[in-house]
Amino acid sequence: MTTSASTTISQQSAQLPALGPRLQGIFDVIALGSSQSPYDHLWDCCCDHGYLGFQLLASDIGGQVHFVDQLPHLISDIADRFSQDEALRQFSHDDYQLHAIDAGSVHFGSNLKHLAVFAGIGGELTIQMLMRLAAQHTQQPIDYVFCPSTTQFDLREYLHDSGFVLLQESLVTEKGRQYEIIWARSPVADTIGPRVSLTGDLWQADNPDHQRYLNKLITHYRNRLKRDPTGRAQYILRQYQACSATVP
Repeated sequence: MTTSASTTISQQSAQLPALGPRLQGIFDVIALGSSQSPYDHLWDCCCDHGYLGFQLLASDIGGQVHFVDQLPHLISDIADRFSQDEALRQFSHDDYQLHAIDAGSVHFGSNLKHLAVFAGIGGELTIQMLMRLAAQHTQQPIDYVFCPSTTQFDLREYLHDSGFVLLQESLVTEKGRQYEIIWARSPVADTIGPRVSLTGDLWQADNPDHQRYLNKLITHYRNRLKRDPTGRAQYILRQYQACSATVP
């Protein structure tokens, strides 16, 4: 994409659908990471309607943007947007690629820097995809941004046990619901840094949203313990209760 085309698209970005707090929070993490060390490829996995990827392109953050979803009709809809939307028409396939595939089968090119986004799906499904990706990419660190819709603890536990390095984490609120955003790097031999924690180290005592979310998690696992009094539910509950005890 030429400089003049990039400027034009950036000016037209306001014509695209505005991002809600959840996607905006993810966008901000990607922008921060790109400013520190640019990515060659940005993968918007399970991209749904493509809003995040559109904004990444229009904001000229850099790196080829990949729209990935296993539902062909969603990828077809995104292709139509690129051919019909004035704010997107000037982009070429040098700027983006469309993939109607399962995100767990993505192949990251070697010797390049990649960031993949997994948002809007549950933690358990994310784990299944990560396990398949990990089997393919054993020597190459990949950056990820996770924003699970459910089973956050399960995802965090997998990342922790697998040795993922935490780069940043935050909590955003959208329509009264809280979402965890986790920016992490897959482990390889020379990867250093703190591991992703089981519950997150993001709790702020003076932030009502943080306390509301923590109390919601504790209530959820208390109710789950009543229905299924196994060691698993009790274990997770104790983890979140420990967070509550350290945050007055």
